[in-house]
Amino acid sequence: MPLFKFGENELTAVTRRSMAELNILERADLQRLLKENINAISQGTLVISEEYTGWVGSLRRIDLLGIDPDGTLVVFELKRTEDGGHMDLQGIRYAAMASLLSFKEVVAVYSAFLEKCGRDGDAEELLRNHLESEGDDFEAQVAAKVRIVLASADFGQEITTTALWLNGHGLDIRCVKMVPYEDGDSRYLDVQQIIPVPEAADYLIKLREKEERKEVARQGERDFTKYRVTVGVETVPGLDKGRAILAVVRGLHGRGVSPEVLRDTINQIGLQRFYEIEGEVFSEDDFVAAAGLSADLNNGKPFRALRYFTADSDLIRHEGKTYAFSNQWGRFTESKMSKLVACHGGGAVGFTKEVG
Repeated sequence: MPLFKFGENELTAVTRRSMAELNILERADLQRLLKENINAISQGTLVISEEYTGWVGSLRRIDLLGIDPDGTLVVFELKRTEDGGHMDLQGIRYAAMASLLSFKEVVAVYSAFLEKCGRDGDAEELLRNHLESEGDDFEAQVAAKVRIVLASADFGQEITTTALWLNGHGLDIRCVKMVPYEDGDSRYLDVQQIIPVPEAADYLIKLREKEERKEVARQGERDFTKYRVTVGVETVPGLDKGRAILAVVRGLHGRGVSPEVLRDTINQIGLQRFYEIEGEVFSEDDFVAAAGLSADLNNGKPFRALRYFTADSDLIRHEGKTYAFSNQWGRFTESKMSKLVACHGGGAVGFTKEVG
């Protein structure tokens, strides 16, 4: 599909070029620019290494290595060719190697990357702030999954067929097409994910998350502790951890405590406990639609509906904004509820653990 310049009376085609014609190099140009602008091909990913080669008995290098907020490692393989070469095979090899990394090893990899780039900050603290987890759960979360992003000027049928087949067998391989254009002295890069198409990608993510939740339930790893939450004269029994802290938060908000104050009280930097949108909406569908376009209001983190309470009755509206509260709660839920109640409850909001 050609790219057009929109004029007052006409549409003028912008000239498509090859990367070779524009002298765009893989490492010196594509890799260098994407390292600093990875959201162009993978929204919400943190780059933790460049040219990573920490394998015993192998000199192979990952162009870029990243990590998603859920702990998934992301292997980026970059090409400037029109057919993608053998990048699918390279990506699979690198993903298999990366899957062996532990949290401590990931910290060490990121620390070396920060030092190489001359950036300040503690690698472990920055990673913990990026990840959507709590306490000691990081070790189990990091590298539990690995996905692959292949980015090239175009892809041959062998690569696209392989990617589609492997995705159908549980892998996560994405093909991102980067087409260069030239208009006078200006150069443009048309970036489009072609496998899976964005609409299908969202569906596949939700399907995988659903299957993962079923597997966790089958393994009996869920905490079935129940709580009783009191707000004023009303008491609601039989709430699990997520529902209990939501009830506490809603009760405190009903007493005039803003989501911003509640977020500061919980004090979990990097964990998006409240996902916000502009405007007051009253339905789940409206919120989910708006949240999908509101990453800029939420520290750049993309919205994942399964991670939030989004039912009509769960949404929180405050001063022209609407908030959805996280349902991702683990071992520190009680301590966070206790802190919220102690700071803002005033004797009118409280909770107790149900026994038996």
